[in-house]
Amino acid sequence: MFWENETDTHSSLMSKALSRVNKFEYILSHFHVADNMTLDTTKDKFAKVRPLFDHLNQKFIEHSICEEMHSIDEAMVPSFGRRSCKQFILGKPIRYGYKLWVGATRLGYINWFEPYQGASANISTKYAELVVGPSVVLEYSDILKQKWPGVQMHLLFDNFFSAIPLLELLSEKNFRGTGTIRENRISNNNLKDSGEIKKEPRGSYDYRKVVDNDIIVVISSSVCTEYL
Repeated sequence: MFWENETDTHSSLMSKALSRVNKFEYILSHFHVADNMTLDTTKDKFAKVRPLFDHLNQKFIEHSICEEMHSIDEAMVPSFGRRSCKQFILGKPIRYGYKLWVGATRLGYINWFEPYQGASANISTKYAELVVGPSVVLEYSDILKQKWPGVQMHLLFDNFFSAIPLLELLSEKNFRGTGTIRENRISNNNLKDSGEIKKEPRGSYDYRKVVDNDIIVVISSSVCTEYL
C-alpha cells in the first residue's frame, strides 16, 4: 500500500528509498522467520510468522507508556489470499482479511495483538474454560499487570467481550472494566424489560448492582452497559 497513488496510503519515503518490483518483492519472496521443516501448524496456524509477531509484541510493550485507559477490540488486515484463517465479515469497511485482537491505549498505541484463528481456538490455555471474548481481555490484562504490577487500569470493550464473570475476574486482578453487554448475558435480573424502556423518553435508565460485587448493570433507552 505504500506504493499506491492514493494520498492516504502512499509513502514517498518508502517508494523513493525502495522500488516495489525489484527490491521489495524480491525481499518478500525470500523472507522467512521460522524453519519450515519444524513447523507445527496444527496448534498454531500462524506458526510461520509467529516469531515475528512475538518480537513485535515484545517491542510494543517494552516502549509503551503507562496509561490508565485501555481498549480491547478487533482489527482487520485486508487480504484476498487463500488462507484458512482469512475472515469475511459482512457490513465492515474491510470485509475480507485477517482479524486481529488488539489491546491499545486511549491514544491508539498498540501494546499487544494476536491473530484470530477460529472460535474454538483460545489464545491461552490458562483461560481455556472461557469463551474467546473474555479470554482475550484477560490475556491482555495479564500483559499489562506484568509490565506495571500494582497499577490499577481501566479496560473498555464491546458486547462481544462483555460478561459478568469477566468483570469479576478483572476485579480480582485489580482492574476496572466498562463495556456494553448483550441482554442474554444478564439473565435472572430485575431490570426493566428492554422493550419497555425503549418506549420511555431518551435518557431513561434502570440499573442493578450485582450481589456481593461492585458491578453495576445499567439499561437505558439507547444502550445496555455494565461497569465495575
